[in-house]
Formats: sequence, C-alpha cells, structure tokens
Amino acid sequence: AFLAAARAGDFAALLRLLHPDVVVDADDTIAIRPPAIRGAEKAARYFAGRAQAARAAIAGTEVGALVTRGDGSSLFLRFETKAGKLFRITATTDPAFLRRAVSM
Repeated sequence: AFLAAARAGDFAALLRLLHPDVVVDADDTIAIRPPAIRGAEKAARYFAGRAQAARAAIAGTEVGALVTRGDGSSLFLRFETKAGKLFRITATTDPAFLRRAVSM
C-alpha cells in the first residue's frame, strides 16, 4: 500500500500509512547521508510521486522495498512498524544485506 501511494503521489493515503513520528534515514553504508526526515507530513511530501523503481521485498525477516537506481546499483528501504503504521524507513546499501533481498 505504501509503494502504491508513493507512486501515485497520494498524499492522504501516505499520511494514513505513516506513523505521526515516522523517521526516514540512512545507515552508514550510504556514502552521502542526507539528514533524517521526521514526521508524517514531511515524509509523505518526500515520498509522494516517488518509488517508481521500488519493488516490495524481504531480506531475511525484514520487510521493505528494493530500489534499483539508474546507475544499476541497488538500495534496500527497511520498514519498521509501530501501532500498524510505518514508524521507521532506513535506507541501506550493505552488500551482505542486499544479497539476502528478494523481491515479492
């Protein structure tokens, strides 16, 4: 549902799916780490109209999205939930983690 709402730019749907205190960040495998995005409204604005190259995926027991970028590299967005909503979205490019990622 999150990926569909992001692709469609459905701001209202994104707000329903995101925890009010959601944090979007990157781990230390991301070469240039952007500042964290905090709060549902900011995160919804960030993701609205995006995720065109994202596919739902799992890596071990972690659920998220596998993104193949224009240069052929990949990253995984790890999804953590709280109270049935996305509470934390963390980007990683860790090669060992990416090898375990399987698109659904």
